[in-house]
Amino acid sequence: AMTGWRVGAAIAPAEVSRKITLISESIVSCVPGFIQDAAEKALRSSKEVTSEMYKAFRKKQEMLQQQFEQSSFMNCDIPDGAMYIFPSIKQITEDCESFAFHMLKTEGVACVPGVYFGANGKGYLRFSCAGKESDIIGLDDLLVSAANSFRG
Repeated sequence: AMTGWRVGAAIAPAEVSRKITLISESIVSCVPGFIQDAAEKALRSSKEVTSEMYKAFRKKQEMLQQQFEQSSFMNCDIPDGAMYIFPSIKQITEDCESFAFHMLKTEGVACVPGVYFGANGKGYLRFSCAGKESDIIGLDDLLVSAANSFRG
């Protein structure tokens, strides 16, 4: 649950590793110490902790999916391994950026336009499942309100 904290490692042939090093050195000098400490703790924690976190994220994904379905214009599949959900809003618009900002401004609902993840994200939004369950309940009413005012 290190949302936004990026940690990576690569196992590669020596020549590829040298090229990766050249690129990465110009982008970032090192991962901050507190993120390294958190990553170490995460890697050393039991599978039980990981399983519990997975269940908690899965529950929130299912709750979000249900809210989208209740809104009657958003639908999505639940991904197998992410703390996000990526519903389609194509029944409203393919301009996901405009709709995302409209929803934030009118209803206080934050999400990321799908096009920020590439051209295939057009007409989609990305919602995080890392928040509180209480913030998911009633989301369908906010979505419908945002859609109605966006269309009108």
